Amino acid sequence: MKKKWIVLLLVIAVINISLVKALTKDNEFGKIEIDKYASKEDVTYGRSAKVTLEVNGSSFEKKNTLDVVLVLDRSSSMNDNLDNQNKMGLVKAEAKSLVNDILKGDGNVRMGIVAFGTRVLDKYSSKKLASDKTKLDGLIDSIPNYLYNEATNVHDALNKAEALLRNSVANKKVIILLTDGAPTKFTYKGKTYGTGKNDNQVCYIGKGKKCTKSSPSTMAKNVANELKKNVTVYTIGDNVSKELCGGPHVKNTSELGHFKIVNDFYLAKDSNKLRENFKDIVKKVNVIANNIVVTDVIPATFVLDKDSVKVPDNTTFEIVNEDDKTTKIIWKIGDLDA
Repeated sequence: MKKKWIVLLLVIAVINISLVKALTKDNEFGKIEIDKYASKEDVTYGRSAKVTLEVNGSSFEKKNTLDVVLVLDRSSSMNDNLDNQNKMGLVKAEAKSLVNDILKGDGNVRMGIVAFGTRVLDKYSSKKLASDKTKLDGLIDSIPNYLYNEATNVHDALNKAEALLRNSVANKKVIILLTDGAPTKFTYKGKTYGTGKNDNQVCYIGKGKKCTKSSPSTMAKNVANELKKNVTVYTIGDNVSKELCGGPHVKNTSELGHFKIVNDFYLAKDSNKLRENFKDIVKKVNVIANNIVVTDVIPATFVLDKDSVKVPDNTTFEIVNEDDKTTKIIWKIGDLDA
C-alpha cells in the first residue's frame, strides 16, 4: 500500500469534518483511497483542529496483473544506422533492457514479442505470453539485424498483439509499438495490400471504380481504436521525420502522420532518447495513477493557518481564496507508484 498525506491546522467556529473513503475492498488492486480526518488541537477551548488528508493506493498484487506486448518494426528501413550503429541492433539491446525492467520474475507480469515487416514475422514472434526473461531475450536476439524487401505492416502486427492479449485476465494490458515509419501495407483475409512504399489507398475488395479502398494507416487505426478500449498503447517513432509527426508546429503529438492510434507518442531521435522513452514507459506501466491532484474546500467558517500546511517531499500545494470566503487547497501529488 503506497501512502501520501497532507496536514493543515484550522481555527474553527463550527466543527464540520467529513470523511471521504472509497475503494478499499481486497480485490480492488490499483485503486485509490482518499481519507480526511481531524484531531482537536486546543483541548481547553476547542477552537482549533489538525486536519489530515491521506491518499492511499493499493498495489498491483493480483497474480498475472500485467500483460505487455512489445511490437518491433523489422522493415527494411531498420537496416539503416542510428548513431553510427545498426538501428535494429540498438533497438534489440534497449528492448532487452525493457524486458528486464518490466518483468518481476514472480509470475505477476507476462510479456510477448511481435516482430513485423510486410507481415508478422512468426519465426521471431511469441506464440504466447511468458514470464521467462531468458526466452524473451533469446527471441529478441533471434531477430535479424538485416532483412531486405520488408515493408511496414502495422495492421498485421497490432492484430497479432491483440491475439496474444485476447484471453488476458490481467488488471492492466499494454502494447508498446516501435516503428520508424508510416504504415505501407495491411492484411485482409490472409492477403497483404498496399504499395509497400507509401500510405496511399488501394483496392482490397473488388476491382475497378466500385472497389472498396483503404490505406494502411486507416486499417491499422481501426484495430488500434478497438484495442484502446481495454489496452494502453504506447508508440515510439524511432528517428521518424518531423513530417511524419505532423510537422515542427506539433508538440507532444500522439499522431504518427495521420496514423493516430496511441495514448502516448515518443520521438526517438537517437539511442539515448530511445532509452529514455523506454524507461518512461516502464515508469508509467508500474504506477497506480499518474498526475494525481487532490482538491479540498475549506468552508467560510474555518480559518486556515497557512504556515501549518505540511506536504511530503516531491509534492506541492496551492492555496486559493475564493470570492465566497471559502478556501481551496490544491494538492499536487504527481505519480503514485505501485
